[in-house]
Amino acid sequence: MARDRAFSHSIDARIIALLRAHSGGRYLDVGCGTGDHSRSVAEIAGAAGKVVGIDTDSAAIALARQQGGPAIEFLVADAHRLCFPDGSFDGCRAERLLQHVDDTFQVVAEMARITVAGGAVAVCEPDWGTAVIHGGDPDLSRAVLHAWGSSLRHGFVGRALPALFRQAGLVDVAVEPFTAFTTLHGYRSVRGQQEWDLSVGAGIAKNAGAVSAAAAEKWLDQLDAAVRQGSFFMALTCFLVKGRKV
Repeated sequence: MARDRAFSHSIDARIIALLRAHSGGRYLDVGCGTGDHSRSVAEIAGAAGKVVGIDTDSAAIALARQQGGPAIEFLVADAHRLCFPDGSFDGCRAERLLQHVDDTFQVVAEMARITVAGGAVAVCEPDWGTAVIHGGDPDLSRAVLHAWGSSLRHGFVGRALPALFRQAGLVDVAVEPFTAFTTLHGYRSVRGQQEWDLSVGAGIAKNAGAVSAAAAEKWLDQLDAAVRQGSFFMALTCFLVKGRKV
C-alpha cells in the first residue's frame, strides 16, 4: 500500500518528538529510502549535528544523495549488520521497514546497539491483522486481507514490536497507534489507484489460492459499487513503539 502523505508526515513528526531530536544531535534513519524523513530530522539537528540514512536500495540512496540536505550522509547498508560502533547515535528511527526484513529481532537489536545510553529507538510498523474493509462480502474481505498481509515477510509485526524492543534490552517501552483510513471519495474504482489499490490484494489472494479468480473479481466489483454508493471504508493501523537504551 502506498504511503498517504499527511499520515506519513504525522508519524514522522511524532517520531522526531519521541527521539527528542535537538540541535547538534546524531541520528540514524534505518531504511531511509530517498531520505525525506532523514532531512526532517536533519533540519532539527542542524549543521552541528549529524544524520545518517541507510538503505539496501542503491537507486534510492543515489536519489537521496542527489537531493542532499544539511549534515546528512546516505549509505547503502544492511540493517541486520549496521556499520557503526556501539553508541554512535543519540537516537535511531525506522518506519515501515521491519515488515520487509529477514530477521526483525536482529534489526531492532542493531538499532539498540548503535544508540547511546539514554537515547531512544523509535519504530513504526503496520499490522495487517488490524486491516478492515466495509463494502464487500465480509468473508472475502477477511480472506483477501489475510493473504495480503501474509504475502509480506512480517505483515503482522506491528503487534510484536513491544516484545522485540524488550528482547533487545530497551526499557520504558511505549506504544502509540496510528490508523490510516480511506473512503476513496471521488474515485470511481478501487483498482489502479496510487493509494489503497485493492486489485493488488485481490491478485495476491487469488495467486495464493485464498480466493478463486471469480471470487476476487466479484469482491472488486462489490467494492467498486460501494465506492459509487459512498459506503466504502478501509482502515489499517500502524503501531509506533519507542524504547530507551540503558
